[in-house]
Amino acid sequence: MSYVFAGREIAVKRLKKLHELFLPATKNLLLASVSKKASLLVDLGCGPGYTTRALSSIINADEYVGLDNSEYFIDQARELSRDLPQIAYKLHDVTKTSFPVQKADMIYARFLLTHVHTPKRSILDWGTQLSDGGLLFVEETEAKECANNGCKMTIRK
Repeated sequence: MSYVFAGREIAVKRLKKLHELFLPATKNLLLASVSKKASLLVDLGCGPGYTTRALSSIINADEYVGLDNSEYFIDQARELSRDLPQIAYKLHDVTKTSFPVQKADMIYARFLLTHVHTPKRSILDWGTQLSDGGLLFVEETEAKECANNGCKMTIRK
C-alpha cells in the first residue's frame, strides 16, 4: 500500500496535529458507542501510535495492537508507547488479510480509507477479521479537496 503523506519527522508532526484536532470527536464517538470490555482492539494504519495510545485510554480492552506498513512509524510508535505494556505494534499492510493477530473484538481505522485503492473492498475484508459480535469503526472526513495551496476537509456533523 502506498502512503500519500509518508516522510518521517514531518509526517509524525502532521499526524500529531491531526490526532489532536480530531481526538474530542473520536472520544465522543467511542464513548457513545462502546459499552463492553474488549479482549483485543486493533488500530489500522496506526502511524506513530497517537490514536492507539488514545484508544487505550478511552476503550477498556485487555490488549491493543496497532498495524501499519511503515517501519519508521512502527519504530516511533514502539518508542512512544514503551511504558504501556498492553500496547503492541506490528508491521503489516492493512489491505492484506489475515491480520497478524487473533480476530478482534474491535477494529478501528481513522483517516485510512483515502490511502487505500479499494476502500469498499478493504472495509469488507476488515470485517472478516472481527470476532463474533465485533465492532468495526471507520472514522473519516466526509470530503477532501486538494489544490496547490493545501487541502480542505469537510466534516460531517
